[in-house]
Amino acid sequence: MRKETGFAAIVLFGLLLQPSVVFSATLSGEIGASPQWGSGWIDLANVRTFQKDEKLRLKVGGTAKKIVVRLLPRGSDPNQPHVMVGGVLEVPENRVVELALETGVADVVQISVHGFAKPFDLYDLGESNGPATLLAAEIVDPQKGIKTGVSAYHRLNGEIGASARWGSGWLNLSAARQFHRGDRLRLKLGGTAKKIVIRLLPQGADPNEPQVIVGDVTVVPDNRIVELILDTDVADVVQISVHGKSNPWGLYDLGAANGPATLLTCEEAKTPR
Repeated sequence: MRKETGFAAIVLFGLLLQPSVVFSATLSGEIGASPQWGSGWIDLANVRTFQKDEKLRLKVGGTAKKIVVRLLPRGSDPNQPHVMVGGVLEVPENRVVELALETGVADVVQISVHGFAKPFDLYDLGESNGPATLLAAEIVDPQKGIKTGVSAYHRLNGEIGASARWGSGWLNLSAARQFHRGDRLRLKLGGTAKKIVIRLLPQGADPNEPQVIVGDVTVVPDNRIVELILDTDVADVVQISVHGKSNPWGLYDLGAANGPATLLTCEEAKTPR
């Protein structure tokens, strides 16, 4: 991974470090790490498609207490945060992180873990958070996977972005999507905004305009997870965005002290039809 230039990357060939726990089905590939970015990865020996509910077990090196995990699809930009899985994860004392995939991810060429204070400038892990390396990755049969507790929801795939200037964040969906009245969305927010507005942008609409806004002004709870039920159909949505700061588009008064918002993950639960 990390085809970036301009900084030194440490690359270890093979799995040179023996983990303290036994891994029965370690994925093979080339391990690397970036001291500059506090991240580590395995470039998979073979492209792999991961299925919903498959379980990943990652042996994490470094000193990071929190990480984010990325599954990088073939052809994706290794400098961008797609596809992120599991949100912000706590690293336990044994430094073995387990997560169950909430959606399938096709043609993955790399698994990476990211530490330090703010990976991709989107995930606030804390100023004192250390670097992370990836020592080993194991895949467990999906039928033996852990329960996520959100079986009604599934993760929406796409490319995450943010604007520091406008205090907004978004997910550009990998494919246009049809939302229906009664569908539920669950958004995990970054940033410090106490209030936001949420937009579902239809294909062909001007991204500088407030169409379609759902839920009017939304208060962000302490856990920074916003859930809403759509009260109308919205066709051909290509982007989901959240907007903070004081007055998005000069139309929504969120307060002069309101901070910026970023969008970390987005999940959907469809209404049965």
